[in-house]
Amino acid sequence: MKTPLNAPKRSLNALIIDHQDSFTHNLKWWLAQKFAVYVINADELTNLRLSKPVDLVVLSAGPKSPADYSQTLEWLKKNPNQPTLGVCLGMQMMTIVEGGQVTPYFPVLHGKTSNLIFTNAVFPSFPVARYHSLECHAPENFLTLAFSSGDEIPMWIEHKKNTWMGWQFHPESFLTTDQGFLISYLVGWLNKVSSAQSGISK
Repeated sequence: MKTPLNAPKRSLNALIIDHQDSFTHNLKWWLAQKFAVYVINADELTNLRLSKPVDLVVLSAGPKSPADYSQTLEWLKKNPNQPTLGVCLGMQMMTIVEGGQVTPYFPVLHGKTSNLIFTNAVFPSFPVARYHSLECHAPENFLTLAFSSGDEIPMWIEHKKNTWMGWQFHPESFLTTDQGFLISYLVGWLNKVSSAQSGISK
């Protein structure tokens, strides 16, 4: 049976895994432009049973280091095909799980901005917010889509096989100027991932 052309599209669902971060509420507000958003604490991951499909899992930023959140690291290892966005700490977790390195970054950046410098010149360069004391050295199974201006730290990575994307910057901050581009890219990425997964399952 064909779907009527005027049938409403199913709304997208996002689940935020909160790592005790003060910005999680802002991240939820930012995602709510395009998603119905749910939040759980990272320590709830061990017993997580999703009652309905989740289009996107978002790993929030947070204090400390990836090693302090073993539940999330284990969840990532078990869910390579779940579309997942890692923000700041979340991107660092993806790096660690895939065999990359995360090292201290000096000076610590809190509320500073840098321009994104894309490896694909088609995308615009714009300022993004940085709040981090660690930096990622992603392994070869990630593509680096953008670096920061000045210090050339990886700011945006996408896994070549797993459906993971990582942003070292904070998309929800008022210091990140082109938030419309980011949310549109995220939805487009999800549509592309969904189409690819549908093709594999047929």
